[in-house]
Amino acid sequence: MAPKKKLVRSLFPAAAGMVAVGLWGCGADAGGSRSTDVSPVNSSQAVSTTSTLGARYHATSAATSVNQITPLISIVNGGTAAVDLSAVKVRYWYTEDGTQAQSYWCDYWGLRSDGQNNCSNVVATFVKMATPTTTADTYLELSFNTAVGSLAAGQSSNDIQSRFAKSDWSNFNQSNDFSFDATKTTATDWDHVTLYLSGTLVWGTEPGGAAPPPDTQAPSTPTNLTASNVTSNSATLSWTASTDNIGVAAYDVYGSSSSTAIGSVIAPTTRYDVSGLSPSASYSFTVRARDAAGNFSAPSNAASVSTQGGSGGSGSYALNPPDPCYNQFWVAGCETGTCGGRCQVANACSPPEDPQKASLPMTFACPRFMLFSDEMNQAAKDDWGDPAPFAYGVVGHDADTSGLDVGSSSCCQCYQLIFERPEPGSPQPPDLPIPKPMIVQSFNTAAGGGKNFDIYMGAGGFGAFNTCVAGTYSGTATTTFGHFMYSAFPSDFPTSGGIKAINIPECKVNGTVTLASMQSTACQSRITQLCNNTAASSSTVATATENSCIQSNAVAGFYHQNWQIRAKRVECPLAITRVTGCRLAPQGLPAANPNAKTPATADSSFRTGYTTTTMQDCCKPSCAWQNQVGGAGLTVVDKWTSFYSCDQNGVPITAP
Repeated sequence: MAPKKKLVRSLFPAAAGMVAVGLWGCGADAGGSRSTDVSPVNSSQAVSTTSTLGARYHATSAATSVNQITPLISIVNGGTAAVDLSAVKVRYWYTEDGTQAQSYWCDYWGLRSDGQNNCSNVVATFVKMATPTTTADTYLELSFNTAVGSLAAGQSSNDIQSRFAKSDWSNFNQSNDFSFDATKTTATDWDHVTLYLSGTLVWGTEPGGAAPPPDTQAPSTPTNLTASNVTSNSATLSWTASTDNIGVAAYDVYGSSSSTAIGSVIAPTTRYDVSGLSPSASYSFTVRARDAAGNFSAPSNAASVSTQGGSGGSGSYALNPPDPCYNQFWVAGCETGTCGGRCQVANACSPPEDPQKASLPMTFACPRFMLFSDEMNQAAKDDWGDPAPFAYGVVGHDADTSGLDVGSSSCCQCYQLIFERPEPGSPQPPDLPIPKPMIVQSFNTAAGGGKNFDIYMGAGGFGAFNTCVAGTYSGTATTTFGHFMYSAFPSDFPTSGGIKAINIPECKVNGTVTLASMQSTACQSRITQLCNNTAASSSTVATATENSCIQSNAVAGFYHQNWQIRAKRVECPLAITRVTGCRLAPQGLPAANPNAKTPATADSSFRTGYTTTTMQDCCKPSCAWQNQVGGAGLTVVDKWTSFYSCDQNGVPITAP
């Protein structure tokens, strides 16, 4: 259900030669500029009727004398491939009727069905035409930040609710404005609003323009197709980008059939992760580029793939994508039968979940996300070989916009963590070995701020909430829904990090944990005893929790305490995303570095000043809602739109 529209006036002073632009969205304002065309508008440019992008326009008022212009404009993708909106610009043409500075407001833009306001991703610029006409001397140009993502084939962007005014609020005369049409009282295709893709006019007619011939030129052939990261059932394909006279829209990937694509990626992405392959099998792949007009390039060179043997491999954790009926705040179309007519599911933790959702299906965090789970261990081997140079896990982490992260959501981002120094009261290096570096994927937010990574592990501590086991625990809100993953659970020290050597008297000498006391039989036996106080309807879940709890307290990999660390955002390796269910499109980030193992071997690209904590509360993580991933402006791959949710037995809920 979309939120109510918010009409906000946000004026602020503009410097000389500039115009202030107020943008409503997430409480953020942004600046825009006035400029003069350095080259004349090409009045011979107009789009042919074969264009796949189109603009729709709606005049909100028939009045011609107004103190603010309020067009409603939407972008329609009538093609067969998604379009990167950051490559699109919209122009509204009008007469300025004065020389005053102008200001722009985006009041509301519900781009997607989640109703989130995307105005914060709109950038507005007023441009004075070098060669004015009788119907236009200025245009308002709207462009879009990369965080807005893409517009799917066959979809509309919905109305961008814009308005702009002069600094003194004097009137415009719209009667001679090129883009104004008082007769368009509902959203209508309108060729006097122009669209540009990668700088080329693809829809509409500029003032005085004439239509060019249709685009019939195919993109150049993709080159240098290669395969890497080959496992028993997956591989990564990459290639050199094609070029096109207007712009490449997408790349289609082909397997044994040269006529049916097995998948596609939106340009400028030049990487595709192939999954669902068979162990010990041979495959051949090609790639073709496609533009917005539907012209295809010739096939690329063929890349051959021979998958690894299947013993123990990634087939043990590779599942279908997350079920979209379980990862949305509100399922679009549920009223007419989508998802069997069920519109919502519930996080098993209440609080923070709405208590009125008690009758809905309950969803939990998945035990497969735990540090040292069989799935995480195997994924690390599949990505890096055996022995793996990294431990894999998931973390709660808030976006650190001071440099590590970009955007408001950290969901599904991956990080390489290098451990420096443990908390006071622990044995210290060099006596205590530095743990193996980790690659972690962010699965939860509101987790201690942008400088912290809250590692999910067996008996890691509840924190603020708990739906692991029934009971009352100081400092923790146990769910009121009454659904729990475990019938018995090592809930000692629930808000102090759970079962870790530093909390256990048998691991201390004179109140201090030393390396010798931690290695003692008394300490390790007590840790094992506490960790094994675990029972669940699924013996697999119980065993995984026990193992994670015990192994994270081992001297050689003592992750179960708080550490000072160094961190670096990296591209997610493929296999970890098959464990979690969430896969972001490539972001141009570096790959993890297996040679960076300690502070001494980490270069300056690793940022300092970060910490780790530990947790296991069993609550559905925030990144298991696709609203917090794609709905927050992150671009996902295909149907891998969020982390998995699990049922009460720890089974991931996957698409059919």
